[in-house]
Amino acid sequence: MANIEFGEVPVSSKVATKHATPEEIVAIGRRLWQRVLESKVDPSNDEKTDRLLEQVQKEFHDFNTSFPLVVRWAVQLRKFSSVALEKYLRLHATADLSSREGFLRLQAEYLVALYREDNARHHDEKAVKAYRTAIVKQLLDEDEAFQKLQKEAEAEAAAAASAVNADRRQALYRFLLSQKTKQAENNA
Repeated sequence: MANIEFGEVPVSSKVATKHATPEEIVAIGRRLWQRVLESKVDPSNDEKTDRLLEQVQKEFHDFNTSFPLVVRWAVQLRKFSSVALEKYLRLHATADLSSREGFLRLQAEYLVALYREDNARHHDEKAVKAYRTAIVKQLLDEDEAFQKLQKEAEAEAAAAASAVNADRRQALYRFLLSQKTKQAENNA
């Protein structure tokens, strides 16, 4: 399995080229979608769906790193479209991914493309814009909550490390003090 790149994000594929074409990435998406369909996991069974998501994320690790919402929507909501993915990849190729927010806003565009396909008969740009705004807000809120939890976990880990360090120093001090006391008793 060779690592390949599309834009700035590496994607894994069985092709031997250095850069993946949109067609190759869509082919990976179709294989992922086929894997989800073949699993026969009932989407209403949260426990089995969560396990399937973990398995698919591992199996398609590089794809998941580059396109996490494509994977989540395919597994959790059973929504996938190669047409929407192709449209999304055209945006992805020229997107500015220099910030987390830019990455999240771009991820929303795949969901907007799916939404447009689901609502093709009732094409309403106001509804599309409202959907885009809601999805971006949801993704940014989720990311903010995740970053807050991550900072809390890092602070807890630092506090625990500090406490261990203080305990270690205190134990070392007591040991050295006991050795000094023993040496003084032996010299007396």
